[in-house]
Amino acid sequence: MPVSRSKALQFLSALLLITLFIQPQSLVYAATFTVTNTSNTGDGSLRFAILNANATSGHDIIEFRIPGNAVHTISLTTALPDIVYPVTITGETEEGWTAATAALPANLRVVLNGSAIGGNGLKFAAGSDGSTVRGLVLRQFEDGIRIESSNNVIAGNHIGVSADGLTDGGNTSDGIRVYGANNLIGGLLPADRNVLSGNGDYGLVLIDGSAHTVQGNFIGTDSTGTAAIQNDDGGLLVTFSTEVLICGTASGSRNVISGNYGHGIYVNADRTTIQGNYIGLTVTGMSAVPPGAGGRNNDNGIYVSSTAGFDTLIGGETPARAT
Repeated sequence: MPVSRSKALQFLSALLLITLFIQPQSLVYAATFTVTNTSNTGDGSLRFAILNANATSGHDIIEFRIPGNAVHTISLTTALPDIVYPVTITGETEEGWTAATAALPANLRVVLNGSAIGGNGLKFAAGSDGSTVRGLVLRQFEDGIRIESSNNVIAGNHIGVSADGLTDGGNTSDGIRVYGANNLIGGLLPADRNVLSGNGDYGLVLIDGSAHTVQGNFIGTDSTGTAAIQNDDGGLLVTFSTEVLICGTASGSRNVISGNYGHGIYVNADRTTIQGNYIGLTVTGMSAVPPGAGGRNNDNGIYVSSTAGFDTLIGGETPARAT
């Protein structure tokens, strides 16, 4: 039976829509740059890889393949270049790396140490939209990661703690400081979990923009989610950043926000949604983080400013939304 011209056009239009929908999911990487040593500069260094990625406008990969099954520390003597184009930086390619599971912490193998520079660790400047950082340890910088672009993913990292996530090694200011919009911190799988603890100010600051999502992280605890490694000012600060989602109801989205010196969550912005988190509790949700220096949250679990914080939603109508 012949197909009418109108039906054929409808079919082609539908096919075009499907193609347009699927196409953005397939990311073609421009180049891969491999870090093969812990040197501060030169061929095979992280600095060299970032400079190469900054020289091309496509979405590049920076991977780590430093020889030896060990924890490799890159002790920087000068600040790394700002990242100006999209890039995926992954320590998951390093020998011996294993992802966190529901029962076990991640085994991370690449440490960036900034104790000698006093500046930021990784800075994503304007133009770096769509970048990803996975499987790294960032400690003893000012801010571990600073984001000034949008649509980025920070997942599976230890920021402010050691490679095993059990020892304090905090950044002097914030673990992560986020501007821009639509940035995802964490994710729905145990492998996406960031440990944001031991930092001099907050574990995470969402300071501008909109529609950020924070899911599946440990903020203020060690990598087991059972003991405190406090962030000194508080766990999570939301300020001048609207429509932020902290957790949600999807499986695996719960944040554990406990053990911080100040507030667990401090909201100074409008239209924030806080659902399904453990605040002041261990990862089991059955007991409090042990008291002492940094035990529980030393101030409020959640504090909403009286001069901002309009349309803040805490919890909801089902048990999955309880926080």
